[in-house]
Parts: sequence; C-alpha cells; structure tokens
Amino acid sequence: MKNIHDKLTIFKLTLFISFMAVTNLCASAQTQPIGQMPTIQAKTLADRTVTLPQDLPGEKTLAIIAFGRDQQPNIDTWVQGLNLKNSTEAWVELPIINSGITFVRNFIDGGMRMNVRDEVMRNRIITLYTDRFLFLKSMGLPQKTESIFVVIVTQQGKVLASVEGDYSEEKAALLNVAFK
Repeated sequence: MKNIHDKLTIFKLTLFISFMAVTNLCASAQTQPIGQMPTIQAKTLADRTVTLPQDLPGEKTLAIIAFGRDQQPNIDTWVQGLNLKNSTEAWVELPIINSGITFVRNFIDGGMRMNVRDEVMRNRIITLYTDRFLFLKSMGLPQKTESIFVVIVTQQGKVLASVEGDYSEEKAALLNVAFK
C-alpha cells in the first residue's frame, strides 16, 4: 500500500509543478485584448508606404517588435521557430527607432536594405520612427526595450496577445490561441 501511496504523491507533486509552470508562463503572456496599436505612417524596406494598423497583411497579424540591431538573433528565433520565411501566415517585423533621429532615416533604412536582399522579406519589415515608450504604452506592453515583443494585432489595431523574448513552443502556443 505504501508503494501506491508514494506513486500517488509523486504524481500529485508532478501535476502541481506542471500547473505552476504553466501558470507562471501565462502570467508573462497576455491573451486578452491589452492595448491599441496607434495609427502610424511608415515605409517597408521595399520602400512601400503603409499606414498601420489598417495596412497590416492580415485581419490578424503576428508582429515581431524590436528596438535595435543587436536583437536580430532574438527575432531570428521566431522566424526559424515558426518557419516564417516559408509561411503564408500574416506576419511582419517592426523595428522601432526613436523619432528624434529621423534625420538619419535614409542611412538607417539603406543599411537595413543592404542586409536584407530578399524582396519578400523587405515587404515584411516596416521601420517605425516614433516615440518607443509611447508606442509600447499604447500597445499595452511594458515600456522597456531590452527584449523583443511578439504580438497578435488586428487591422483595427487591437492587440490580442503578447509575449516577450525569444521563441519557445509554449509562447507560440499562447499566441496561436489569439491568432486563430
């Protein structure tokens, strides 16, 4: 009888630990409408003018938000993890540059174009020159730029879900709930 009791105790403990892990993950991800993407005019790296959010590529779009060139490896975890380069799903990269340095916009965009030769990818990258912290606040995201954010946003601008940081299957599953 003791052996069965020990196995039951181990099972309960494992179940509790799993529950706590999922609870902690959910606490770091938002799955309810959390904010509103502000209306902003921008250009893709292919030099196409767009107005966000209405010109997002899908009714619901996965948007990878980054703040610096050093975050490209973090972006790549999502692109590779979700096989986005070969995906027909609606997604974009949104590098956000503080609006105070728009005088070097052509230089920054030109440098990004040199690194991204693929025209399909150039159409998916939309550089936003705006106040980073006001943008994040409007989106309902923490006002920090040390890591990337991945959000599901509608063409009406509603932010339906968000996660922070590198790709993981758990984070992707949370976003998938809002994407469907």
